[in-house]
Amino acid sequence: MLEHGYIKLHRSLLSWEWYGDLNTKAVFLHLLLTVNISDGSWRGIPVKRGQRIYSRASLAKEIGISEKNLRTALSHLKKTGEVANLSTPQYSMITVLNYDRYQDGASQAANEGPTNGQQVANEGPGRKKVKEEQEEREYIPPIVPPGTMRGAEQGESLTVKMAGMAAGESREQPSMTLVMQRFVQFWAAYPNKTGKGAAEKAWSKIRPDKALFERIMAALEKAKASDKWNRENGRYRPNPATWLNQKRWEDEYEPVRQDRGQAASYNLSEFERMMQQHTPKV
Repeated sequence: MLEHGYIKLHRSLLSWEWYGDLNTKAVFLHLLLTVNISDGSWRGIPVKRGQRIYSRASLAKEIGISEKNLRTALSHLKKTGEVANLSTPQYSMITVLNYDRYQDGASQAANEGPTNGQQVANEGPGRKKVKEEQEEREYIPPIVPPGTMRGAEQGESLTVKMAGMAAGESREQPSMTLVMQRFVQFWAAYPNKTGKGAAEKAWSKIRPDKALFERIMAALEKAKASDKWNRENGRYRPNPATWLNQKRWEDEYEPVRQDRGQAASYNLSEFERMMQQHTPKV
């Protein structure tokens, strides 16, 4: 565990939504202090800056809280986009999202030594004040309230390349704030407003990135225009949770036939005339 250097911590943390939750605050601060400050590896597994390998039992012991309280705190942090988590049978990795953007410069200053620090001290109160004001402007808070345009824009950038995927590939993991914003769009577009809780749970499990979200929405529009979904007033249209759990966006959908539902019409006189023409004479 690192015992040297320091991290950047801004006073705006006082207005953070989890600041009053002691366990969540303690977990987040502990993660800021213990994640990698530079890229490295653990038993051949890449561990990048802002990440660390952990087990729930060991992390709870480090912080001095129960595993139940740790699980709740991590759930809070994932929900509002502070961290992302990757669990495999061999290990668990947690990532502090946006770490570089609001910790940039802290490690460098810590390694510059007393000479540079003495220089800052000798610059006088005027120069020191300017420097503090400059840092204030450059600081990017870790939290943006969900549901705002700024939150959506930052959520799009709060992605992390996660190591250890089964196929050895990386996939962008969007923040939970962005995931739920995308669910709102999906729910608004889905014609069956049934079982929202189950659909939300299925959506959170899929946690689609931008590419998958666009694929799901495009498939949904095809499904809504398909013959099967429009047959018998939507009788064969699945509930949204079922559609998501079964990955029905990968299905092929036949468009509605133009002649579907149009009743056939008959001209009796024309029918009799045709019969007379084709009936052999005796």
